[in-house]
Amino acid sequence: MFKSSNQMTLDFSPYSALYGILIPKDSFWRKLQEEIDFNFVRETLAKNYTIDFGRPGVDPVFMFKLLLLKTAFELSDRGLIDQVRVNMEMKYFLGLSPEEVNIVDPSLLSKFRSQRMKDPELLDQLIQRTVEYAIEKNVITRRQSMIVDSTHTNARFQHISPREEIIRRCKKLRKAAYSVDKSLHDKMPEKSKMNTGILEDAMDYSQNVIRVIEQNEAAASHPSVQESLNYLKEALNDTENELEYSKDQDAKVGHKTADNSFFGYNLISPLYTQEALIKMKT
Repeated sequence: MFKSSNQMTLDFSPYSALYGILIPKDSFWRKLQEEIDFNFVRETLAKNYTIDFGRPGVDPVFMFKLLLLKTAFELSDRGLIDQVRVNMEMKYFLGLSPEEVNIVDPSLLSKFRSQRMKDPELLDQLIQRTVEYAIEKNVITRRQSMIVDSTHTNARFQHISPREEIIRRCKKLRKAAYSVDKSLHDKMPEKSKMNTGILEDAMDYSQNVIRVIEQNEAAASHPSVQESLNYLKEALNDTENELEYSKDQDAKVGHKTADNSFFGYNLISPLYTQEALIKMKT
């Protein structure tokens, strides 16, 4: 069902001893990798994979771990894969050998979210089980577990809407661009369309911001701006796909309000995921 992935090569790498030298024993990601059995992810998602047809998929445990890293470090799919290639702590958590550079194509992450994580509660559930096991194995402290419990309780009532997340990423992009070229501030589109409360208006505004920045070659080529561009484009692309799906299915849930969530999967990682992982890894 699942093809062999690169994480299985760690035991055979002549460079695996580097991890013992470079990664502290109290590293959160090291402890999570060593103490938690992630087979529950594979078992939970097995029903979302076709057993008899098509090419074998990448191990869902590997993909889920990528989502954890993506959320904790707030990276685009492409930015995440670029980081994994050079970050030893991430490689160890994923079970990759130190010399591995062929991770996965970034597009597989989008497919994994849309095809394997359609249930909007599924990511929440998997994260919750991960944290429960981490508490059980003392990967996180009692104090941190209280933070996690509180964050999780609040997160169920604070899911960010697609519109809010697009605006958040757009602001992040503008800030990155201004740090490179302050003159871009005067070239940006009017913000009135961003504040109408309509999802499509926020998307149009963001597309205009992208066009302005990409016309400035020096700014657009800066690494921090490139990452923010990818991060915003990713949200816009996923949102467009979901809007099309909703229209095709004659969806009853409207998508033009400021705080409505209509995704068949969570484009926006739950606050529980983001806050808990950030607090646990520090």
